[in-house]
Amino acid sequence: MTVEVHRILAGRLSCAENFIVSPGREDRQIELPDYCFLVKHARSGRIVLWDTGLATHLEVYPPVCQKTMPAFHPEPPAESLDQVLGRNGVEADTVTDVVFSHSHWDHMQPIHGMFPKATAWLGPGTLQRTGKGYPTEPESSGFSELSDPEKRIGKVRELSLESDRWVKYESFDHAFDFFEDGSLLLCNAPGHCAGNLCAIATTAGGKVVLGGDCAHHLDLIDGTKEIGRWKREDTGKVVSMHEDDAAASSTMSKLRDLRDNHGHKLLLAHDGSAEWPHSIS
Repeated sequence: MTVEVHRILAGRLSCAENFIVSPGREDRQIELPDYCFLVKHARSGRIVLWDTGLATHLEVYPPVCQKTMPAFHPEPPAESLDQVLGRNGVEADTVTDVVFSHSHWDHMQPIHGMFPKATAWLGPGTLQRTGKGYPTEPESSGFSELSDPEKRIGKVRELSLESDRWVKYESFDHAFDFFEDGSLLLCNAPGHCAGNLCAIATTAGGKVVLGGDCAHHLDLIDGTKEIGRWKREDTGKVVSMHEDDAAASSTMSKLRDLRDNHGHKLLLAHDGSAEWPHSIS
């Protein structure tokens, strides 16, 4: 079985090059498109969003997220995601699922106002990372509509490494067969943050990896540069874009293996160099 995969540009960001790669310059900005994806499964009729990109109004994000935004210069899309889909023949109430690759603000936004019938899917450990979300927990980077059982809107499903059924896929030990026919696998992809996922989609044109933020630049997949690190002004700590650099590097090597040795097309959330013929504007 196969799925259709359509790429959607859902905003833009930019940041200092040394945030992304090393060696990288502090005084050079790197442009980062913010892609999400529409996945259609013909056999079941289900319509899935992989991430949601930036909200049109950045004020919806928790204060802790807004504090980090100036370093990334977010440019939200002119139209909301449901409007974009509607212009392209996909009505909002036909979206059945929204899978979040992870819980960072440039990939997530409140969804059930736009997609009232959709189930939100989260990677293992996401709710431990976000707690009950904002505004229940003022310092949380998550949303209470997804994270707080008492304020939850719509259906939310967090995958579990213990209780869900996982299969091995190439070098990934934990792959969740989303449609139970092998056409879309959600792979546990540690490193970037707790709950991080990538996805393997089987399309008519071949296998496609939706890499999310497993890497922010192809140089990291190629191995020509290392993960960027910088010193935070507020704490003085040296940090990177990932919570666990070693695990992130391991995940990047797995993506490289899929691309180079198994013929998979790699589509990262912030890589504008990859061509993909099926795009929604």
